[in-house]
Amino acid sequence: MEETIKVRPLIHNGKIISISLRLNVTGYKGKTITFKDSYLLLPHSLRNLCKVFNLDVPKGHFPFLLNDIFYKGILLKLEYWTGLSAGEHLSLSKQFLGLTWSFQEEAIKYCIHLR
Repeated sequence: MEETIKVRPLIHNGKIISISLRLNVTGYKGKTITFKDSYLLLPHSLRNLCKVFNLDVPKGHFPFLLNDIFYKGILLKLEYWTGLSAGEHLSLSKQFLGLTWSFQEEAIKYCIHLR
């Protein structure tokens, strides 16, 4: 028996609004995972949305220009970050002084809004 994943994008005006994955793999048969583009629903950065909705914990920063998902090491140079000032980068550098910055760990934190 072949295990498959069926992909169904939802496109509106040439833009992908969501992508649904119907799974047919061991342990997940019949389950569906849907990814939605929140930016098309609320056209602001997550950091700005935190301010708009008066959240106590603002969205953190992430080096979106880094393409090595296995990176572990010192905090990346400012050139890998978007929308981050030199002062904010310096503050992050102080937080990670003597610590290892891990793409995987920080990506998870960023996605679940721990920072």
